[in-house]
Formats: sequence, structure tokens, C-alpha cells
Amino acid sequence: GSDQHLFRRSQVRQVLAYLREADSNRYAEELDALLADDGIRPHLKDLAFALLAEVSDPTEKEWAIAERWTAPALRAVEDGTTNADRLSAIAWQRIFGSRSWFAEIDRRGLIEKWLASDNGRLVDLAVTYLNVHQHRSPDRVAALLEPYADRGGEWTQRLRTLMGRAVYHTNRRFFNLLLRLVDNGTLDEVSRSGVVNDTFWLTLYQLGEKRPGWVPEVAAHRLRRRLEVIRTAGKDPDMLGNSLIGHDDSAARMIAKSAADAPGEFVEHVLPAVLHISDSTLTDDEPPKRDAMWPWPTLIKTEHPTGEDACLTGLAGALAALAQEGAAPIGQAIADLCRRDTHVANYLLLALYGGAAERYADDAVLLLCAEPWRFQCGYSDSPNWCATQLIRAVVPHCSVRNREKLEIVILGYVSPFERIAGIRYKQVGHTRFNLLSAIPNDLRSVRANADYEVLKRKFGKPYGEPQGVIVEEVLSPIDKSSADMMTDGQWLRAIDKYHDLDIYHG
Repeated sequence: GSDQHLFRRSQVRQVLAYLREADSNRYAEELDALLADDGIRPHLKDLAFALLAEVSDPTEKEWAIAERWTAPALRAVEDGTTNADRLSAIAWQRIFGSRSWFAEIDRRGLIEKWLASDNGRLVDLAVTYLNVHQHRSPDRVAALLEPYADRGGEWTQRLRTLMGRAVYHTNRRFFNLLLRLVDNGTLDEVSRSGVVNDTFWLTLYQLGEKRPGWVPEVAAHRLRRRLEVIRTAGKDPDMLGNSLIGHDDSAARMIAKSAADAPGEFVEHVLPAVLHISDSTLTDDEPPKRDAMWPWPTLIKTEHPTGEDACLTGLAGALAALAQEGAAPIGQAIADLCRRDTHVANYLLLALYGGAAERYADDAVLLLCAEPWRFQCGYSDSPNWCATQLIRAVVPHCSVRNREKLEIVILGYVSPFERIAGIRYKQVGHTRFNLLSAIPNDLRSVRANADYEVLKRKFGKPYGEPQGVIVEEVLSPIDKSSADMMTDGQWLRAIDKYHDLDIYHG
């Protein structure tokens, strides 16, 4: 009979909490009567529903009350109509978000019943319900969804929506569900918000921060799945570069961080995937064999790598770190890389040996001697940089005999580029010059030092550290005022005169 002002809320809370502990029957009667009484204002009934939703161990009597008040809301969902019962809507909202009531509803088998229903609206409700509770009960949500992982049809979009908003780092079972959905194509197109620039990798941002050791698994599964999709689509094999991950800064950063933070897991999962992709998309017959995914014989150093580049550079760093530590898996990695004659495998192998130069000095030198094509590893503006860095690192630690063998091989080496018919004389010997520069003066033989001095006078200085993409302007040797007045004959003579102008610096 009072005005039921807001201060009554604390009194109601205290009375109901006391009765629940002291007299459960009286508590249930009072709660039921409060909710049914038209004279009680809605804000107090909302409080009662909130208190009901907060209980950690719902009783049978509480279940009966909750079921009765939420029934109209559930029927409206099944029928596809609007719930006109305001109190039922309030009860539904409170119970729907309660963790303890999620466990109770699940225990009674209702979620499984909704998921298996022929009523699509009820199934959608169940998926939404699981979405709300996924971050708090990931293991149970994964168990409920696993039977539907391969269903396809409407389930594809349902799972995409749920996984796009999920938290993956808290539970291994739910993370395994993610990998399964990557493999079967459910997550080929998924985002957190549905906007165009919201990518698959952005849905994993917390995983990258909380579980860097799990990121390599996602990367490996995603790489293989993307290759399968591209092949199925019949894309031109020569145009596959950067099509697995592409220019995705969030992916590149996440991959790089996981390689640095969890090198063992990164090598375990990403290395087999990268080697498989490289081996299955080869485009060359002669080593170092190029592939369609990492197509260039040299790399391009950049501050904004693609996801594919991040996988390669991440692997190089992870392999070097494991080699330096002497980690057990490194022996298998060396075997897998040595038996391949691809550019990708060579790049990774040189990085591995360079990471533990003292330990692998003689192995690295003998490998270079046996397979000189491995010298062709570097960057666009320093084509032999990786090889020269490895030589610089291992030569001080290898045996004198092996160092002499390497020197002989270098002195007799001519790169494929230098063998091209019609190549300018001034380019011949440049590779040899760069490789010799990696051997310290005091460790070179008299012959090698003499050859180096000759090449130094010819080329000036060897290639330095890669600088990345640099824009330069190539100007015409003929100024504009003269060109405007030239005849056809003069143009032909100019073409003949300047056809050999050196604008190539590679």
C-alpha cells in the first residue's frame, strides 16, 4: 500500500535473501506472490528476477517460478511473434544472461533440445544463448556445438557468427573446435563485426596476446585451408603470391609475435605447412626452385610484410633461436630443409645455421661447397645477403681445410645472372666479390685477397645491408629542349648510342 520508492529495493533484497536461507518454502511463496501481485511496481519485480538470476544453485521451486515466467517469451520465439508480456520479457532477460541458470538449463537438457529442434528460430535462439555464455563456459559450449561442426547449410552462418565473437584463449577444447571449423571451410569468411575490413585474424586478437603458442596452429591450418580453396577455384598457379593471408597487418603482427614468443610451437606447426605449400606450388626446375606462393628468388625487405612474408621471417627467427638453444627438434628441421632444393627451404636453412654459427660452422660450409646454388639467397637490393651473412658468421669457426674448400668454390662461382647471354661485362664477378667480402682479410688466402682487390677496383664496394624499397628517378640522357627538336634519324642514332646505359643495379 506504500508508494514503493527505490529505498524499498534494499528491503526486498534483504528479506528475500534471509528467507531463502531460513525458510525455503516461505521464500518461494513470498517470491511467487510478489511477482504475481499487480499492486507491486515493476522495478521491484525486476529486482526479484535479478535476485533469482543471481542464485548459484537454483532449487526445484525456483526453477518452477523461472520456467513459468519465461514460458511466454520462449513461445514467442518458437512462433516468431513479439512477446507482449512485459514481465516475461524482464524474466527472460535476467535468466538468459545468468551463468548459474545456464548450467541449470543445460543440466535439464533444454539447450540440446533447442539445438536439435526442427524449428529454425529455436535453433537460432540456442546459438545466441551459447554465444552469450561462451566466454564463461567455453568447454561446455564446444561440447554442445561439436555435433553440428560439419552440418553445413544454415549452420555455416550460425557458427560463423558465433565464432566471430568468441574468446579462444581460455579453453583448449573450444580452440580445437576453431581449428576444425577452419579445416572444413566454415570460417572461410568470418569477421567479428561483419564489416568489410574486419578480417579472420582480427577475431583472434586476444589469442595473439594471451596464447602466442596457439597462434602457429591457427596459422598452419589457415594456410593449408586457403591453398585448398585457391586450388579448388582453379586460380592461375603463377598468380598465387600473397593470396593465403595477404597484406593484413593484424595477421603479420600476430604471426611475428608468436614466432618470437613461442619459437618451438611456431616451428612445429608452421614449418611443415610452409614447406608443403612451397613444394606443391613449384614453378622452377633448377635450384633454388621458386614457388607460386613465395615467387621471387630474392626477398623484399619492408616494414609492412604480408602475412606470408611474416611466416617466412618468423620461421627464420624461430629456427635460429632454437638452433642457438640446441633444442631437440632442430635436427629434424635441418634434415627436412637440407633435402629440399627450393628457395624457401634454403632461406630457412641458412638462417638456422647462422643462428648457431659456432655449432654448425663446418656443416654449413660443406653444404655451401657441395651446393653452390645456395649462394643465391638474399634480398632484392642485396641478392646474396643471406649467404654472405652466413659465411661471415661461420668462417671464423670452421676448420682451415673447410674454409679453403669454400674459398675455392667462391673463386670459381659465376651466378646464373652473370651467365645470361649479352650481359654487360661490368656485372660479371659481382657475386664473387660479395661472397669474398664475407671472409675476413686475415682469413683469406693470398689468391683470394688478390682477386678481391681486383674486384674491389671494379665494383667499389660490395652490397650492404638491404634497405628495402627505394624509389629513384631515371632521367632521360637527352634534355627536353633537345628532344623536342630531334628528327627520326636523330632518335635512331640516340637509341643506338644509349641502348647500353646502365640503369640496372641488381
